[in-house]
Amino acid sequence: MTPCRLTVCWPAISRFSLQTSARNQWFGTITARDRDQVQQHVDVLLADGKTRLKVALTAQSGERLGLEEGKEVLILLKAPWVGITRDAAVARAADNQLSGTISHIERGAEQCEVLMALPDGQTLCATIPTSDAATLKEGDDVIAWFNADRVIIATLC
Repeated sequence: MTPCRLTVCWPAISRFSLQTSARNQWFGTITARDRDQVQQHVDVLLADGKTRLKVALTAQSGERLGLEEGKEVLILLKAPWVGITRDAAVARAADNQLSGTISHIERGAEQCEVLMALPDGQTLCATIPTSDAATLKEGDDVIAWFNADRVIIATLC
């Protein structure tokens, strides 16, 4: 695939605003990209200037998106791909960890939606099994965790 050119993308972009089902969306800047042959890893510094995320993607995707150091990107992460824990050892097993405080829990029969306030004021959303949320309550300090291969990167052409 060749990189998207503005003249090709503009008609599609001009027709609609991007809407996604991913509840977690953050702006960031690429700070590093390895050049492994098949699966590559990208480091992203979020707009708060402090939070760093690791992203895994194919080499072909990295080329198609033109991912280079300094490029601005949009990070997308679906709520079911996020785990919530109080146990730092559990979170450390994942590629990415974000600390915060539970601001709301919507409890369902099988799943719960957990909203977590991040230090920069943004909100992270996770949907976790009700059994995992049984001991959680609003005001708890927790860690959200997820792996690099769950993160989606979007760019403007």
